[in-house]
Amino acid sequence: MEYIYIVSAILLGVTSGIFTGLTPGIHVNTIAAITLSLGGTAFLNNIDPMMIVLFIASLSITHTFFDVFPSLFLGIPGDESFSLLPGHQMVKEGRGEEALYISVMGSWFGLVMSLAIVGLILSGVMFFDINIIKIFNSYIKDYMFWILLFVSIVLILTDTNKVWALIVFLFSGLFGVIALGSPLINNAGGSAFNVMFPALAGLFGVSGLIQALFEKEGTLPKQQKYDFKQQTDTSYIKKESFLGSIGGMIVGLLPGLGSANAATMLLMIQSFFSSNKKDVENGKKYLVSVSALNTADVLFSLLALYLIERSRSGASVAIEQILSFGISLEDTIVISMVFIIAAFLAKTIIFKGSSTVIKYFSKIQYKPLTLAIIVFISLLVLFATGVWGIVVLITATLLGMVAPVVNVRRAQAMAFFLVPLLIFFSGFQAKIYTVLHLETIFSVGKEPSLQYITVILIISCIATIATYKFSKRYFRNV
Repeated sequence: MEYIYIVSAILLGVTSGIFTGLTPGIHVNTIAAITLSLGGTAFLNNIDPMMIVLFIASLSITHTFFDVFPSLFLGIPGDESFSLLPGHQMVKEGRGEEALYISVMGSWFGLVMSLAIVGLILSGVMFFDINIIKIFNSYIKDYMFWILLFVSIVLILTDTNKVWALIVFLFSGLFGVIALGSPLINNAGGSAFNVMFPALAGLFGVSGLIQALFEKEGTLPKQQKYDFKQQTDTSYIKKESFLGSIGGMIVGLLPGLGSANAATMLLMIQSFFSSNKKDVENGKKYLVSVSALNTADVLFSLLALYLIERSRSGASVAIEQILSFGISLEDTIVISMVFIIAAFLAKTIIFKGSSTVIKYFSKIQYKPLTLAIIVFISLLVLFATGVWGIVVLITATLLGMVAPVVNVRRAQAMAFFLVPLLIFFSGFQAKIYTVLHLETIFSVGKEPSLQYITVILIISCIATIATYKFSKRYFRNV
């Protein structure tokens, strides 16, 4: 492995992570799916598959540092009732750079602490031939049904509107059972564009983007310059980062638990134990712990390939397919080192160029951008998964829009994964799927070729740019 290729893979991954992080609606899994589709061509060109893995690892970690930008500085709520969303209050007070600092440090400490935990685990493997995570995972396997059921009940009972929370949860679960058990769309877990692509894009992407089109939007206030090197009371950052790291480890290693679920439970824990309620209300502790959780989740989701021999994310699925011969201890150590390098680069870039990026966001017209991204995702789904993919996308989008309308957490839609897993761990999967006339095995479709992927990306990008340019005139006159 030549160092020039390693450096190139890391830099390309960091650059791509900056793009996906700064662009709302574009997820790491989308890029991972495209990368997986191009994997066969890369192998034919004798490119070391490990280079692709390092690219995906760098991309995934960098994304978690930069995705805070659009959530903080795009679509600032115009209604004061929404001003206490995590980080938004600070932005509306002109303290956006401080909120950014809190988030970045949360991600950084979350990664460092998570790597320390991984180091202890790998030390046990190297020196004592004991993989404590694998042992623990095999032990709780028989109790997964009850663990997932407990988490589901807690999420429902702690929601504001319990009846609607139950309804959204059940319908999302039923949707997951039907989508994952239907042969109409390629639903193989190792596929680049499987049924989860339009389903997740609708539930957690397009649904939120459409809602943003109809919300009253406020203006971005002038942001105060924040000295990232100044000494401030940030003692809580390490504490909350550790909490987020533990949450990320649980989410990354256990099936069915999304970061949205974990973030919700973290907020409840913080609210219960915090002596300073205002801190939680202003979103500072929440911002730290969620940033740490998201970064730790990515780390453990990828390293789960070695620790428990399971893929826990779209990126890990891509890596699993690329490293068809399996992931070794040496590979895991290399990937861990790349994580810290990419994270350090991401942190440095943000601290050096945050003011420039914020000024860039202040010039972007949010609603035209939102509409353009909806067009991009819709076209990609149509070309990659066909008409039935659009049906799944529309269904998922409508379902994803229900939660905010009835004032329940969007995390209830994670039942898309939880309910099928509950059925699986119950031991009655075959009987239930037979009654519903669904398939209990994955259906595998034909993977799109390199030429096809290239064409649909070009068409989708052209349509996206055109939508943004033309819609700016419309929204300017509205």
